[in-house]
Amino acid sequence: MGQMVKICEENRFSTFVKSKKSEGYRDLERWQRWFAERGIPSIIASTPSGYALYRNGLIQVDIHDDSPARAAA
Repeated sequence: MGQMVKICEENRFSTFVKSKKSEGYRDLERWQRWFAERGIPSIIASTPSGYALYRNGLIQVDIHDDSPARAAA
């Protein structure tokens, strides 16, 4: 059995998309494939607000900008 993805605000990766026929939904599918390629469980779920992509785990982000451009500012 695959891993479960909890449908909650903390796990929501995307904005809401209203239609499966929209380009926004295609973007959700592309992101879902991207996560799958990296072994990160994700799901596109239908909610009262629309479709959204949810994923397990946080994506590591470096919030410190040590770039030369920042140092010169």
